[in-house]
Amino acid sequence: MLIEVGIIRSGVPIVISKYRGLKEESDDIMKCALLEAIQILNKECFSQNIDILEGSEYIIVFHTKDISSNKSPKNKDEWVLGYAIIENGKKEIENYIKLKIKKKLIETLINFKKKYADCDFTSIYKFKSFKDEIDLCFKELLSEEVKQCY
Repeated sequence: MLIEVGIIRSGVPIVISKYRGLKEESDDIMKCALLEAIQILNKECFSQNIDILEGSEYIIVFHTKDISSNKSPKNKDEWVLGYAIIENGKKEIENYIKLKIKKKLIETLINFKKKYADCDFTSIYKFKSFKDEIDLCFKELLSEEVKQCY
């Protein structure tokens, strides 16, 4: 089951859509900073991105997208990190969902980049409306999950 989808930049949650709660409450800022730190560590040490991080209860699907900001230095690479958290359940279903979620996550980040390329990221309030676009993008997946429950 899809739990939440978010976009992070520089360790700060830009927009988060929550569909279900985690078993334990979490601080969104700390969680997003940790997720980005894990991604940065992997990029710096192993020269690759993490696509999927699997735990016993949850799976986190990642995707990064290069993006520019009107405040960023010209020679500095800027990127946003999209993530989706899903429950870790049956492997056959999860593999199918992972592929669909990854596709939707990529689509979401492409739309985000189109809308906010060369934007000033110092104020995150302007990104709140993008939550509706995330919800719309993942609506089909959520509908499929509901059908599987019945």
